Amino acid sequence: MRAITFVSINPSVPTSEVSQKIKEMNGVEVVYETTGEFDIIAVIIGTNIAEINRVIEEIRRIPGVIDTNTSIILRTIR
Repeated sequence: MRAITFVSINPSVPTSEVSQKIKEMNGVEVVYETTGEFDIIAVIIGTNIAEINRVIEEIRRIPGVIDTNTSIILRTIR
């Protein structure tokens, strides 16, 4: 399973610090720093929803994270 988690960061915390902490987590495939409503996008992989949820909960506990929004990937079309 894969999910995309959009992360909003408190402006007083450097985005790069939060990005690095997210990248070091087990289950995080890739991290993007972005413009727009969300500061970071993390692609999460796991064998089930419980594993995906564990990573999301870890992200939410990082100092400076103020909001997350996650979408589960249902299908990949290539």
